[in-house]
Amino acid sequence: MRGLLICMMALLLTGCLASPDWSDPFASVMSNKDDAKPLPDNMQVNGRTYTPDSRDRARHQQQAVTQRPVWRQPQHRFYAETMHKSLADYAEQLAMQLIKHANGISSASRIGVVSFVAFDASLQNTSVVGNQLAEYTMVQLQQLGVNVVDFKLQDGIAVGRHGDIVLSRDEDDLANELALDYVLTGTMIENPRGLTINARIAHLDNKRLASSATLQIPRIVVEQLMPDSYVAAD
Repeated sequence: MRGLLICMMALLLTGCLASPDWSDPFASVMSNKDDAKPLPDNMQVNGRTYTPDSRDRARHQQQAVTQRPVWRQPQHRFYAETMHKSLADYAEQLAMQLIKHANGISSASRIGVVSFVAFDASLQNTSVVGNQLAEYTMVQLQQLGVNVVDFKLQDGIAVGRHGDIVLSRDEDDLANELALDYVLTGTMIENPRGLTINARIAHLDNKRLASSATLQIPRIVVEQLMPDSYVAAD
């Protein structure tokens, strides 16, 4: 009984090895008969000289047709289901790149941070990712010593039943003129891997770029915030 089980397992393993799995990037293919080395005219077998005949050469050619692994493009891409990094971590990397490549920005320079927008025809559409990335980047820049101006602050505190509010997106509640030297903005480009972020700090007067940085945010991080699509304008 034990011998029968061993034979059955051997047959199963042989069948698995003989059948190429084309979903495997290292799938097996048949090698060319012409690649086989020919048999020598004379062979030493057990101390005796043996001359291979036509049957030996035919058998040698047949055995040379073996399977060898070759690279094939995978049919399906792999995407992780969990991620230990958050959008705030990528905002930190972006802020450090911008500081590293800054040119002409001093500690007294006043910088405002605006939403990142989709790289489309209008450059006017943002999203949850674009707004949150701007918010995280603003915090990271301030922690790195940059003179950040929060232009969403109202002139006064609005006390309400559900809370006390000082931030607003209503133009009527905000200052008409802003004392800013630079503005940080950027675009979001959708791709199969996620979002490519191209950020820049530009001078408001002459539009000159004082710093720039690029960053790839993985698809899984984006989908945690926007399950349906990467950049969706509201």
